[in-house]
Amino acid sequence: MEGKTRDYAVVSLHEGYNIERGIEERGYYKVPGFEKIAEMKVRPWDLASQLALGRIFFKKAELITPGEHGVSGVSEVLVFKRPRKIARELYSQF
Repeated sequence: MEGKTRDYAVVSLHEGYNIERGIEERGYYKVPGFEKIAEMKVRPWDLASQLALGRIFFKKAELITPGEHGVSGVSEVLVFKRPRKIARELYSQF
């Protein structure tokens, strides 16, 4: 469920996936009545992409699972440590 009012709720459903572009297609519906109100194409960030980007700037990466962090509603968390020289140089510019 994406949202809820007193009279209706909005739900989203997976309606397809473009494997070449990595884009998920979602349909949004108002219920009751199952009236389609919107379509959206989204590209969710996957852990592998985040890890690859993080490893450019940091030497160490750690994956913390929901069982380890215990925060309700939060999935895996990536923590990056030991910044590489390029990260320190970029950070010093701000």
